[in-house]
Amino acid sequence: MIREAYKKRNCLAHLIGDVLNGHAYFYRFEDVLGTVWTLRFIPVRSAQGDISRWVLSQAEREGSQPATSEEFGEIEVVVSDYLKDQLAVRN
Repeated sequence: MIREAYKKRNCLAHLIGDVLNGHAYFYRFEDVLGTVWTLRFIPVRSAQGDISRWVLSQAEREGSQPATSEEFGEIEVVVSDYLKDQLAVRN
């Protein structure tokens, strides 16, 4: 994570605790235009406190520049479609 933070000039290295404590995970995604995004996912927990799923909460490009609301919506669709495809392959 530290290497990724340095490479992409973002604050990812400061969020290692969130990952280790199960409060977030991060994924690097390159779109069709060549923009590399750092995606942050947060857990949705059941009433018992178990993680039932993860949802996209942030998308940033190099230098911690946040996605516009339009870009974020497009990324959400791509991520959702990808996950649906992965579940279909497993079943």
